[in-house]
Amino acid sequence: MRDFFSSIPLWTYALLVVVLCPLAAYLGWLWGWTPGAASLAVLLLPLSAAALSGNCVTAMTVSAFSAAGCFGEALYAASTTETAVSFGFPLFAAGGCFALAGTVTAVVEHLRRDVDRLEENNARYVRDLYRLERQSDDNSTADPANQTTSKATSTAADDDMGNVDYAMMLLTLQDVGRRISTNLDVDTLIPTILSTAKASLKCGQCRVYLWNGRESTLRNPLAKRGRDASGYSPRPKVGMTHWVLENRQILTRKSVEEDYALNSLLEEDPDMPEAIAPLAVGGELLGILVVDDFETVSPNFVRLLYILANIYALGIKNAQLFQRIEEMARRDGLTGLLNHASFQEELQRSIAETEGSSAPLSVVMADIDHFKQFNDTYGHQAGDHVLREVAALWKAVLPDHAIIARYGGEEFICALPGDDISRGVEIAELLRNSIESRVLQFDGQELRVKSSFGVAQFGQPADNGEELIRIADEAMYVAKESGRNRVVAGPPVAGGVS
Repeated sequence: MRDFFSSIPLWTYALLVVVLCPLAAYLGWLWGWTPGAASLAVLLLPLSAAALSGNCVTAMTVSAFSAAGCFGEALYAASTTETAVSFGFPLFAAGGCFALAGTVTAVVEHLRRDVDRLEENNARYVRDLYRLERQSDDNSTADPANQTTSKATSTAADDDMGNVDYAMMLLTLQDVGRRISTNLDVDTLIPTILSTAKASLKCGQCRVYLWNGRESTLRNPLAKRGRDASGYSPRPKVGMTHWVLENRQILTRKSVEEDYALNSLLEEDPDMPEAIAPLAVGGELLGILVVDDFETVSPNFVRLLYILANIYALGIKNAQLFQRIEEMARRDGLTGLLNHASFQEELQRSIAETEGSSAPLSVVMADIDHFKQFNDTYGHQAGDHVLREVAALWKAVLPDHAIIARYGGEEFICALPGDDISRGVEIAELLRNSIESRVLQFDGQELRVKSSFGVAQFGQPADNGEELIRIADEAMYVAKESGRNRVVAGPPVAGGVS
């Protein structure tokens, strides 16, 4: 993917941004968004693509064009509405563009260096194996009288390796390195880790448990199967697992049995597996790898397990980093709610499920009343604080199945799969009361805000997501024109909510 984005020349990104800027400015004016918000939403796609190329110059150049587009939208809005130019949000948007470009570029470069290092290690292993094979052939050819001795030595070496196949080991390293660069989903990476570990270590059981440092718990990321019920269950506070987590070292059952100082672990953990290896990167503990049920255990087993555990840990860490970046790209940086584009995707998915099951789906849209006046009175920092607090109220009041997003500026929206318009109005009214009664503390001041709500239901009469949002938006503006701080439902239907 990185090669694809890096193959696109800079002028293409720049041309795309220049073409999209006027469209974004017009849409922002048409929809009444905060000046700069539409440009930020539209230009996030080419900006993210430029950052994924890994080229800092390209990413920063496109960021500069995007920032200029946000300022241009603000100027356009001021000229069309004949109001004073406000550069508060464009400044915030410009900072966000540069921060996003810098963060994504840095992570892509970090991952590229990790992949290059793995490929270099893989090449070195291949060269070493080739050199050993050449030396073995040269010795056999140079001294035929010692062929019997060499054969005996080779057999002894094979016994010492305990069925560890170098070719399989190299293939494993190469496969895991390829997964790190191409497979960035933890859910699909874990099964790959288990299969390669079983093949190279020749063990019947292998499991990965991910570590949660804040809760001090271990979690199996894979769905539990019936045959796993009788397997070893690690306990972070006692036994073999506790020792590995504390010391960050591989521990085998054999070493516990032979070391008198570790014998107490057998009493705490009588069903301990053959070995547990910590999965850690740069001092950060990610989890453990539990292996058991071996065909044979060789003297070099611990060495091989150590190499594999380090590679697996690096793969898991990279996958977690990419998941974090994806989540950051889906969410609004100020409130933590879904952003406009992510909400549209989730809404379309919910509509498709609704059409298949005939279940209801309603949308609640809201706008903080007189928010621009509030910003002018108390300042934009107070406004940001209010947005965060209102977002927290949405998350606290709305049910778990609600899909909540910051739609733009001071507008919030949520989809309620399975709830009809009556239930949507009920939830919106509960949320309106919560916002109205909440006293917000900021810089020694007590602040209060109110919100106007619009509610609409899919199929009454909206038959697509765009129409559904439009009806909710129109209902919200009716609530504003009717005195604000109230809930209004969409077009009335027979026997429904008006």
